[in-house]
Amino acid sequence: MAYRLDEFYALLPALHRLRDYEQGKTNQTRLAPDHPLLDPGDHGPLKSLLSVLLREGQILREDIEALYDDNFIETCAPWVIPYIGDLVGASEMEDIGDAQSDRARIATTLALRRAKGTLAALEYATRGATGWPVRAVEYWSRMATTESMARVRMNPGGTANLRDPVAHSKVNTAGDVTPRSAEFGQIEGGYGRWNLPNIGLHLYPFEATAHGTPSAGYVGESVQPDPVQPEYYRFSTLGLDEPLFQRPEVQDVSLTSRADEADMPMQITRWMLDEDPSRFTTDGAMMAQKSFAIHMRFGGDIIAVPPALIKAATLQDFPDAPGKWQHAPHPNKLLVDPELGRFSLPETGPFHDPDEVFVFWHRGRAHAIGGHERSAALVPAADPDGSIVFPRTETLKVDDLGNLFTDPDKLAVTSAPGDPIVEIRLGKNIRRLVADEGAFPTIDCGQRKVIIKTQQDEIVLSGLRFKDVRPLMIVGSKITPAVKIEDCTLLALGRDSGGVPSKQNYSALKLSDGQGMQLSRCISDPIAMAADGELTIQDSLVLAAGPSFSAVYEDETGNVLNLLRSTIVGRIIATEVGGGPRMDVPPLDINPEPDPGIAGIQNSLIIAERANQASPPVKIGRLDRGCVRYSYVPEEARVPRRFACVTVEPMPRFTSLRLGQPGFMHLSFDTDKRIFSGADDGQEMGVGNRLRSTARLNNLARVRREYMRFGYAAGAIFDIWENET
Repeated sequence: MAYRLDEFYALLPALHRLRDYEQGKTNQTRLAPDHPLLDPGDHGPLKSLLSVLLREGQILREDIEALYDDNFIETCAPWVIPYIGDLVGASEMEDIGDAQSDRARIATTLALRRAKGTLAALEYATRGATGWPVRAVEYWSRMATTESMARVRMNPGGTANLRDPVAHSKVNTAGDVTPRSAEFGQIEGGYGRWNLPNIGLHLYPFEATAHGTPSAGYVGESVQPDPVQPEYYRFSTLGLDEPLFQRPEVQDVSLTSRADEADMPMQITRWMLDEDPSRFTTDGAMMAQKSFAIHMRFGGDIIAVPPALIKAATLQDFPDAPGKWQHAPHPNKLLVDPELGRFSLPETGPFHDPDEVFVFWHRGRAHAIGGHERSAALVPAADPDGSIVFPRTETLKVDDLGNLFTDPDKLAVTSAPGDPIVEIRLGKNIRRLVADEGAFPTIDCGQRKVIIKTQQDEIVLSGLRFKDVRPLMIVGSKITPAVKIEDCTLLALGRDSGGVPSKQNYSALKLSDGQGMQLSRCISDPIAMAADGELTIQDSLVLAAGPSFSAVYEDETGNVLNLLRSTIVGRIIATEVGGGPRMDVPPLDINPEPDPGIAGIQNSLIIAERANQASPPVKIGRLDRGCVRYSYVPEEARVPRRFACVTVEPMPRFTSLRLGQPGFMHLSFDTDKRIFSGADDGQEMGVGNRLRSTARLNNLARVRREYMRFGYAAGAIFDIWENET
């Protein structure tokens, strides 16, 4: 209970209180009439003394009451959690960030031990230790066996059912029910699954996120037809083949219920969609609870395509005719290829010739970088007078921005369509261009140079995607502004539908002379530096047309480059690396060396090759400044002093090298340990450092040892992922 000063003060004799009041009245003459009298010195000496004693007593009482709360893991203070964990013998786990709750893990330790050996316990412990959705599969129940008349097994049977295409599409996934012959390799090492003691832990280390946030009046993003085949469309507004992902059902993970296929963020196959389209799409009434939806506008009416008119089909290109899709349009149904993110309109019927097509869908991703759906916590703080806010996910022509924001005092486009240079003038107080919560609009620049002119000394671009920009520049009217770009995608290179860039090497971003620029959680095509500028890249991807092309290069000398937890594909040319004074001059006490965590090259991957024998893959002009730490750099690179770096084979291995794929530039789990655990914090080098995959896999190994039944073995299997070097 809380103590009240007036109640305790009233217990004193009236004579003492009267004299204390007279003395306190003298002190209060210096105060305003409406002063709240909260300070002890505002009262008489007796009441002031009592207030001090009461405050200390309250602290002591709260501490005593907390002793009871600290006896229970649900109510204890955070500092008590490891002590309770030690009492119950809970295994220590490595930190994986917000995906892990030590309080919940320790609270269920005893219950997990009682349930040891069950699939529910193994799944629960695995998900808590890794933060990844998981399905455990007992492989002995899916082995081909000779039937016994004494114990008849109804499922799966003795041989594979060749008439079940849906089952065939799930081969080697968690939903695989095709009977197999025995394999005698070790499942822990990934060399055999189908044996009596084996259990497979099918993990999904990626997430399915909605492309756009459904809201009142919003039915999805408008998409344009294929320029050659007007009946054909892609879900991706970038013109890429991006697979559709299943929206996971909402489920409380517990020891009494196991996750099933509907709870996994898995890719939708053609046969899954063909089996039950209503499982993944809807007529629009429950769009936010489905995996995808297609709407069409006819005049002033917007109509949703019902599941009954959607049919799965293969719409990939003909091998001998790239760009020409297989399968002609259906007479009266929409053909959808969820594995490529393509669909075609029917030849006839009510959905044959719409005025506009809108799509809402879920895509898979490994890295939460680039233009993407963000929570309110990642959106910059509200600044209504100084921000231009993009409220929803949609594609906007750069020339139309002036029509979207009709107030010329905030934003004005001064160039006409077709001009090689587009100028965007920001108002006097505008310092931010920000995408709202859940939105990431795409600005189509039409392969033109875009110049944003500002009157501020600092400007922020947040949550936007710039398509076909060559390049983007931010300049000031009087002074060169500092620029911060976060959660943005900047694409200049042409790409085919598979996400492979063309061999041209346009720059997507260019600094001005003397400009400081910071990229955070971004995806960008090549960046051109300028004289006396400083470029800091952290938690980002910078991509050239290939490792032998330039990804970061100097337009003029005198620039400084900093890399932190980033992956660069392509050559680097810069004047110097940040991170300290010259090597041959000791630092002075009045100018200590900067924190290496924010300057220099650290925890990064640089994938580059020589353009010719005379050109090194990485060329830093000044070798007497800065340091390269805990990074992968080519052996022939010309860089300052190296510390704990990897410079020789093997090369890093990635899940996918194609933009738009869920595993794009995700470091494969079979990458050499010197790279996968080579950062200064023991995690992987490059942009995936914050994923803490090394810690997750270490936690998985602890869980397998603790909660597996004696005599059984478990192996980690990552569904639908492919490795590329």
